[in-house]
Amino acid sequence: MRPRPTPVLPAAALLVLALALPRALAETHDPRTITLGWMTENADAVVLGRAAEERLLDARGARRELDLLVDEGLRGPVAAGTTVVIVHDGRGEDAPWKAGAVHLAFLRSVPVPPGAPARWAPVSGAFAVRAIPAEGPEARFPAEARVLASFLDGEGRVAKPDALREHLVAGMEDEDPGFAWCAATDFVRQEFLHAGLTAEQGARILSAFRRLPVGKATKEALALAVSCTRDPAAARTLVEALDDPRARLVRVAVGEALRRTASPGTATLVAAGLAEAAPAKRADLLRVLGLAGALDGAPVARERLADASPEVRTEAAQALGLLARAAREKDPGARPAGRAELERVVSAAAAAPNEARAALWALAQLDDPEAWAVLRRLAAEDPREDVRKHAERFLRSPRQALILE
Repeated sequence: MRPRPTPVLPAAALLVLALALPRALAETHDPRTITLGWMTENADAVVLGRAAEERLLDARGARRELDLLVDEGLRGPVAAGTTVVIVHDGRGEDAPWKAGAVHLAFLRSVPVPPGAPARWAPVSGAFAVRAIPAEGPEARFPAEARVLASFLDGEGRVAKPDALREHLVAGMEDEDPGFAWCAATDFVRQEFLHAGLTAEQGARILSAFRRLPVGKATKEALALAVSCTRDPAAARTLVEALDDPRARLVRVAVGEALRRTASPGTATLVAAGLAEAAPAKRADLLRVLGLAGALDGAPVARERLADASPEVRTEAAQALGLLARAAREKDPGARPAGRAELERVVSAAAAAPNEARAALWALAQLDDPEAWAVLRRLAAEDPREDVRKHAERFLRSPRQALILE
């Protein structure tokens, strides 16, 4: 079966292109469409071959085509010993191939006039034509594509879900972060694989997440994979990742993973972590609380509006606004509390700009008459120009994203 659509990942969780496919490219794609699994499934042909003659198709050299001499057809109708012509529009970037080098190419058939020679294009732009070195992680790409193709039928549908599931779980345990990222991203995307996950496989995913240090973008992909496991320890494992001094790099992905996990104990876990945490970690925990949509955590966020740290107060205000949004989504008639506390934050003479802005934004998210009245008063009367400006902005467009400096 084809994978079903999945929710768009948060922005921070998408910053993984260079890890999975390390060449620097200006071209951008949804990372779910540059994994080896997605490209193998969605290509009309996957081939291994040598770059031969190249031809420019326009004066600027943006569009060009390549004769690829096929040594092996890994999937699809192209046989060894034939030549495929690959057309690529680089939009000013260098071509993704290297003269004379062996390449792994994931190709889609391009419509041509009747009787014209066949033409092919990379399924994910420059990411889908990979020069294969003699050694290193990318030397493993052809073997991985062969294995992934073995799980598919002739139409690119998954024919062996149990085998694919186990392969992806093992891939998340791979020592190479690029392979682990591909495996985690493919597993999260393939929703139909989640229900058949065994407890043992789920525990292995949690272990892989714990082992990987923060700083690798793969940690974010593994966080989302943890949310698919239904393991009783999933929420605790995600929250414990915030103990790392660099947790700020993954807190958005952890928050999204906790939202998907929907564990009723999330707010309790976050509250327990706040008790002894330093200001930076308290701020991270509050951001995660809001992103997770843990509605029973609203009292925790309100309490932290009186924290000694301006950064923590800022994150508490943002968390309260996010939780107010989540409450309204569940019940349009909900009236989340916090107006008085937010008003005190923004009215304090010593409020930092980010702190005041977050509190103003959160007041708009409460969406009740008293909160609107506070915003109108601040927009008209507050002596601080920045406060007046942002109060007016949130009155005009309350559902805009909060952008902090």
